[in-house]
Amino acid sequence: MDLPIPPTARSRRAPLRVGADDLLLRLAPHEHRRLQLLAPKQLEVLRGRAWVTVCGEPEDRFPSRGERVALSAGSEVLVSGDSTDRSTLLRLVAPDPLPSHSTSALARLAGRLSWAGS
Repeated sequence: MDLPIPPTARSRRAPLRVGADDLLLRLAPHEHRRLQLLAPKQLEVLRGRAWVTVCGEPEDRFPSRGERVALSAGSEVLVSGDSTDRSTLLRLVAPDPLPSHSTSALARLAGRLSWAGS
């Protein structure tokens, strides 16, 4: 005999494992997803406003359209849309590498130090 599955058990899903690939995630109103990050990511809100809870961190974050949240590898994150009437669109991407021009200041400093020491 099969036992009926309660609606709350049906809605529980295993965490979505997010690796090196980028991910586009659309959340309907009142929908939430658990993410298990295998690599560091930037969560960017493309539409709406998100509610982001990182396990082990004391406060939730509420980034809006155009804002990003840095997430560490190994984190378990709960994301949901913070809108009751519209879906929320999120993108998870690899963190930006250091801009190439950021090394120029270090190169200038190294040049000054080597000149001062001679």
